Amino acid sequence: MKTLFALTLGFSTLFTVFSCGPNPTAKNDNSEVEMGTFDGQNYTCKELGWETSYPKDAAVTPLSDLKSLKERTQRAAGEDSKEDDGIKYLLSYDYDFNNSFQSTAQDFKGKSNADYVMARNGIHASAYENYYNNRIRVDSTAAKKTIGKVTFDVWTLNLYNEKAEAYAHQEMYTAVINGYFFSAVLAYDDAYYRDKMLPTITKAKYK
Repeated sequence: MKTLFALTLGFSTLFTVFSCGPNPTAKNDNSEVEMGTFDGQNYTCKELGWETSYPKDAAVTPLSDLKSLKERTQRAAGEDSKEDDGIKYLLSYDYDFNNSFQSTAQDFKGKSNADYVMARNGIHASAYENYYNNRIRVDSTAAKKTIGKVTFDVWTLNLYNEKAEAYAHQEMYTAVINGYFFSAVLAYDDAYYRDKMLPTITKAKYK
């Protein structure tokens, strides 16, 4: 699961260190995801039984930008960027450089709950290490949230400046759904954008 750690770490690096993000120009086109299909603002991933939608004023993130980010973070983590890790890109969209939603799935069939906990904790540790190495002040909270038949682990990171003012947030939802390790990350600098993106997870159907 090392690449899953790196990919999630890449989302945080994109958001907090490089201060740049995907160019929100892609249309809601099926070529921008590796699993699932679009129908207007609606998105369905049959493998996960996930039916959701994204805000009309957001833009689907180009798949090419996500893959470029993945390659950069793999190189930074010392991994082979050509290795097939099985991670599939699902619905991802953004408003601007600081406010975005990304989701992925990786085949987890045959894995135990202990494997899930190890993968989840590894993601958390990788994110913390990234912020620590970049001298970024951070704290976190952990919770569980049940939506339909799925219970998610919810991990929220808050980033602070030298005046102890929170300037950025990252909210991660993880769960094993239908044999896939599912991860969704909301990155935002204001509660206004969190409230607009959160229904993609909380108002979705999980069949």
